Amino acid sequence: MKVRRIIPLGIAMLLLASASAPAQGESEPFGYFNGSNLYSLCSEGSRDFKIGVCTGYVAAIVDLLWSKNTIEGLRACLPETLSAGQARDMVKKWIEDRPALGQLKASLVVVKVMAGAFPCDQTESRR
Repeated sequence: MKVRRIIPLGIAMLLLASASAPAQGESEPFGYFNGSNLYSLCSEGSRDFKIGVCTGYVAAIVDLLWSKNTIEGLRACLPETLSAGQARDMVKKWIEDRPALGQLKASLVVVKVMAGAFPCDQTESRR
């Protein structure tokens, strides 16, 4: 019988909490996720979930570059051995070394890092 009382109470608490808190990003403009936000997810001391989100975000942008897309006018010739973890660590290090990247859109930061680290020669085919 106690379970039947707890479930409605739990649902009521969830509804109350969601109604009283504004939706995340509700007042922020689209593209608000910037390099500083990405860096905080990737930083040491972050929880495993945050590092996973960081790795997934970086991997998604790298995947777009792998599919031979030019993003924001930039492209990269990525080595076949590049792992998601390596790409994440590179992005984190570049933001540490170039704090101005923190103000750019996070997707552009990833593209700039990859294009800077793995530039394409004019004669080199994209991978």
